[in-house]
Amino acid sequence: DPMMKNQLLNNSGAGIKEFQNSLNNAVLDSGSEAASGVAGGGGVFLVFDRNTAKGAPPALVIKSVRANMERAKNLVSKKIDEFNSNITTIDVPAEVIPAIIGKGGAKINSFRSEGAGAEVEADSTTGKVKIYSHDAATRETIKSAVEQIVAENHIGHVSIEKTTIGLVLGEPGKEVREKVAQIGCNFNVSDDDSKLVLKGTDEQIAQASELLKAFIAVNHIAEVDIEPEDEPILFSGGSNSILSKVESDHGVKANFRKGKNVVQVRGELEKIN
Repeated sequence: DPMMKNQLLNNSGAGIKEFQNSLNNAVLDSGSEAASGVAGGGGVFLVFDRNTAKGAPPALVIKSVRANMERAKNLVSKKIDEFNSNITTIDVPAEVIPAIIGKGGAKINSFRSEGAGAEVEADSTTGKVKIYSHDAATRETIKSAVEQIVAENHIGHVSIEKTTIGLVLGEPGKEVREKVAQIGCNFNVSDDDSKLVLKGTDEQIAQASELLKAFIAVNHIAEVDIEPEDEPILFSGGSNSILSKVESDHGVKANFRKGKNVVQVRGELEKIN
């Protein structure tokens, strides 16, 4: 396990040196032919394989005389099993991993300082958080802290049309954004521009979703192509112009987008249709 490798190589490899010494002492204490090999200079040596394929788990290489090998392998396997028994794994939504890591790794590093020898890994691809400590209480403390972050960073979605995104993020959406922030919820736009992604507690997400849905409901957008030569007609008549009449008669907002030569109508879906 990569976590075990980190533990063994920490502090200039102090862990692997200690482990290696314990192996040699165990073989010496066995009183066997293998012990004679150690006493004669045929000790057990441990090193990580530097040629391990990318993405493959680290490989620990055991070097020793044949007489020592079987016992050394058994002791190494026992050590690995002992290490794995001190790992707690939590499955969390992958979107929450950045919050668990924190800015510049600050949050995950704070977990590592919970107890001597504590190690935490968070995988943004699988959504797995692995916590290692030889102390069960330390593992439980870190697990509770991670679960609290997850509880505060539940994920919710609100569907949105691509044309409405600019309104939510621009000046028209300033008020609703402020209200969502006051609730304590954060949101951004999904990579495919099809939804707003909300983060917060379940209650915060529910409240923010209602605000955003209400805003979106009255801010659907339709665009009507206009020939350049017809632009003056839209504004002719002042307060009785075509654009003004569209707004007053249908309860919508109508604006001419000169760069695109379109009239953009904004409002409730049934009204703009």
